[in-house]
Amino acid sequence: MEIKEYELTDQDLGLEEQEVSEWGERRAARCILRRGDGIAMLFLEEFGYHKLPGGGVEEGESVRQVL
Repeated sequence: MEIKEYELTDQDLGLEEQEVSEWGERRAARCILRRGDGIAMLFLEEFGYHKLPGGGVEEGESVRQVL
């Protein structure tokens, strides 16, 4: 499995940077899992949206462990 690490910002997505004082930074890892033409996605039924598989990175964990 090849792992490449990238950091995305609001600007990377064409958004203006927002100053939000009550939010903290949280490191997370997401991955793209492909099979043929398909890409694995998780559906969060409670919130009604899809996201890439992964999770939050806790202190001492590597990205590979999280994925």
